Amino acid sequence: MLAPVPPSQTVVLRLPFRAPLCPDNLFGHLAATAVPGVEEIRDGCYRRTLRLPHGPGIVGLVPAEDHIRAVVTLADLRDLGTAITGAGGSSTWTPIPRPSVRCSAPSPHWPT
Repeated sequence: MLAPVPPSQTVVLRLPFRAPLCPDNLFGHLAATAVPGVEEIRDGCYRRTLRLPHGPGIVGLVPAEDHIRAVVTLADLRDLGTAITGAGGSSTWTPIPRPSVRCSAPSPHWPT
C-alpha cells in the first residue's frame, strides 16, 4: 500500500539583485553543471529538487532584468526559510533524484 502524498503549497518570490550579478552567466553555469534527474533548465527556467526538514520541495528560478522570480513548491510551508537560504551549499540543496518536470509558461498571476 502506498503512503498518501502530502499536499504541496507554492510560493512565488521576487528576489532582487544588483550588478555585478549577471543572470546569463549564472544560468549558463547552472545549465552546464546540472545533475540529470535533479536539476534542469528548460525554456529559461532552472528547476531543482530540494531535501527539506519537513518534506521534499522544488524550486524554479526565472531570471528577469533586475530580479529572479522564484517559484517554490513545498510539502510543508515551515520549510520556506530553509529553502530560500539553502542556496549557500547547505544540505538543503542535497539532490533528490526524481523525474524532471517541465516549467510551465509564466502565469499572469506571478509578479514581474
